[in-house]
Order: sequence, then structure tokens, then C-alpha cells
Amino acid sequence: MTGKIVIVSEAGWQGARELAIEISERSIEVINLIKGRPDKDVINMITKRRGIKNIFIPQRLFSVILFQYIIRYSFFSKILFVFLTKEKTEKMLSKLKGISKNIRLARLREEKGHFTVFDLNMNKLDYKKFLGTV
Repeated sequence: MTGKIVIVSEAGWQGARELAIEISERSIEVINLIKGRPDKDVINMITKRRGIKNIFIPQRLFSVILFQYIIRYSFFSKILFVFLTKEKTEKMLSKLKGISKNIRLARLREEKGHFTVFDLNMNKLDYKKFLGTV
């Protein structure tokens, strides 16, 4: 795997954190783009992990800043793997696939702090195969 991994966390952060931890334990860096800014104790808990970079984005500016990050990452990565939590964001980023062919999107669903990964047709997906790390 020679790409960059971005997890877009808009609804809850526990599932995204669990996925980021699993990926980082394989010595792969993960970037979490998190909508909003949680309380300081939560920030301290979720930012103290090697291989995971959390970027907190103000809610009002989230779409614009997310778009800029994804464009930038896609230009400087061979492949950009993006895990999304909202369909609206998926539709917005799907439009970028015409500009940059190296973007790969998957849907991340969280339930009780655990995550499940799906392709864009909502078929369950093994994230390790998606990333090409198996």
C-alpha cells in the first residue's frame, strides 16, 4: 500500500478512532478529519496515539476545509483512501473522482463504538483488502 488514509469523522468519533487504531497498529499513518471540537478531555484521549493525526475542523467551515484537504492529499498521494461517515459528504467527494482518479471512497458506519466498512453500494467490505494490506 503506497497511499494515504483519511477518515472523515462527522457523526461520532469512537468508530473512526477504532478503525484508525487498527490501521495504525499495522504501522500505517492515518489522518482523521473531525468535524467540530470535542471537550478537552476527549481531545487528550483521542490524540495520544502514534501514527494517528487528528485534525479538528470547525463545523461551519467543515465542507470547505475538508474539500481542500482531500484535493491536497489527492495530488500528493499515489492513492488516497477516504473513509466517510455521511452520504452527503460521499456525494461531494465523488465529484472529485473526475478531477483526481486516485481517490478511493468507502463508507464507515459506527455502532456502539465499533465500526463496519462498506463500499459505496453499501456492501460490507474488508478494509484490509480495500487498502491492499492483506
